[in-house]
Amino acid sequence: MDQAACIREFENLAGRLDIEVRTLSGVPSGLCTIRGRRVLFLNAALDRESVIAVFIRELRGQDMESISLLPAIRAMLEGK
Repeated sequence: MDQAACIREFENLAGRLDIEVRTLSGVPSGLCTIRGRRVLFLNAALDRESVIAVFIRELRGQDMESISLLPAIRAMLEGK
């Protein structure tokens, strides 16, 4: 799977987990809660590999047992 497709899958997964993804300049990347809503900030200056790393780091601990994932995405989240 190429990096662009991988990022699209992670964005889709975030949506299914009720996590809003925002890409902004000059912000640190990470997951936070704002007024009860979970938001994943991505720094616009990050390259694709770094964006994927942020998604993996921040989504790894989420409950995804009831969510169907592509095998490649599941392997990345499980560190394989």
